[in-house]
Amino acid sequence: MAQLAAATKFPNGTDTKMNFFSCGPMNTIAVSSIELFDRNGLAMYPIRLEDLATVKLKSYNNGNMIEKDKVNVEVYAYMENDGTWTFNIDGCKMAHNCPLTKGDLELTLPLNLYKYAILFKFIDKTLAHQFIIKLYDAGSRQEVSCEIIQFNLV
Repeated sequence: MAQLAAATKFPNGTDTKMNFFSCGPMNTIAVSSIELFDRNGLAMYPIRLEDLATVKLKSYNNGNMIEKDKVNVEVYAYMENDGTWTFNIDGCKMAHNCPLTKGDLELTLPLNLYKYAILFKFIDKTLAHQFIIKLYDAGSRQEVSCEIIQFNLV
């Protein structure tokens, strides 16, 4: 569900920086940093979805090794729900990072968003956006991480 807040075009400083925080009180995998890069390896902000190529993620797995994972992503525009985008993405197939071992994880996640390119035309780039990303252990179907990412698109 989208939450309403005081009227401002880019809340929480998203006009100049990406925000992320946990939405899972008992995350097995805790994320400590997220960096976005374009196809040339240059840091990217604000985000150009059509040019986004790599996400570098630092996290820590406090639980058991995860053999396979699934990812659900919900997309929201600030003050206005854009609806649900996609569910049950095969995280191992998309990111080629399985298994997720116990302990420190430094993951470089290549992204190929080409199949979603048509959707980018419908995303209002004058608003701040929020992704709620939930990671599940594909075997047990247990949620192991939930992160909220707030950002600005160009």
